[in-house]
Amino acid sequence: MPHPSLDNKTPYVVEPLFYDDEDGDPTLVVLTKATFELHTANQLALLEEQPPLLTSGECYGEDPEVSSYRYEPEGMAPFKAATDVAVIGHACAPKPRTTAVDVGLQVGPLRKVARVFGERLWFKGVGAFQLSAPHPFEKIPLTYERAFGGWDRSPANADHHRVEARNPVGRGFHTRHSAVETEDYAPNIESINALISGYRDTPAPVGFGFTSPHWQPRAKYAGTYGELWDKTRKPRLPTDFDVRHFSAASEGLLAQGYLRGDESVQSVGLSPRGEVRFGLPGLPPPQVRAVIADKPDPVFTPRLDTVILDFDQQRVTLFWRCRTKLSEGPHDVAEIAVESPESLKYPRIFTDDGESQRPAAN
Repeated sequence: MPHPSLDNKTPYVVEPLFYDDEDGDPTLVVLTKATFELHTANQLALLEEQPPLLTSGECYGEDPEVSSYRYEPEGMAPFKAATDVAVIGHACAPKPRTTAVDVGLQVGPLRKVARVFGERLWFKGVGAFQLSAPHPFEKIPLTYERAFGGWDRSPANADHHRVEARNPVGRGFHTRHSAVETEDYAPNIESINALISGYRDTPAPVGFGFTSPHWQPRAKYAGTYGELWDKTRKPRLPTDFDVRHFSAASEGLLAQGYLRGDESVQSVGLSPRGEVRFGLPGLPPPQVRAVIADKPDPVFTPRLDTVILDFDQQRVTLFWRCRTKLSEGPHDVAEIAVESPESLKYPRIFTDDGESQRPAAN
């Protein structure tokens, strides 16, 4: 089928995508991705060469079934009802011989704090497992692999194997059937309000990155795929599907509605520089126009539904998304044009003294 022509008048990456929505109707989604560099002066500059969409996402490990996402599959969600904020980075020790540090992030109204420990082990003491003192560290990755969770496959009877469904890739999960006889890693990342004290404690996993669609609580929003669905709805989504399934942010980092994109950001413990403060770019959403059969030329204002703060690469990525139903399918769409005059004037380069250099006027 013919692909609609795309007139991208922005420096961003723009991708038209086609889905069947929750009602099974054909839908056009226009996804815009903008990536910025965070300069040492805590100012943002638009990257000259914009990274492409990661349609398959990127995991910290090779297998997404046993690894968490560094980047969720970009473009998988046709819609998000609120802004996801996700962090890529490490907890950084403020001084040598640090064994624990509190890390925190605030993005506009969103605020999250956690305590990060150096490596600790559960070991068999007299009559019970005990938790060792944390080892000193320089930095600890803020991944779900370092949070509470994982599998307990220690029982000889496989019927007693259990998983922590809120975080299958974590560490430190033990059941009453646990048969661990040797040392076992404890989580590094914990809630400061619910620190682990017992071998079989089951606190909520604490993360800052993306969650996966087969983890709880996301999985429960996917709907019921039983015999009734198979006979009456397949391949459409179940009638009890909830769009919250598309939201991938960790607890505490999902906005109530959409962020504007000009919010202040403050982080503590996520950079060797200590506290970092900056503001999101403050650029308005791009304007999307489309030539669609049986519709007057519609203009859409996308929503900012994903913000990625990558403290490892010193990058900030914003995603805007809009969608509209189609009468028949992709062939209804002839043309798509995307504009953002403000982005053309946004700083591209920063010199060592923090002065911005803007693109030359046309």
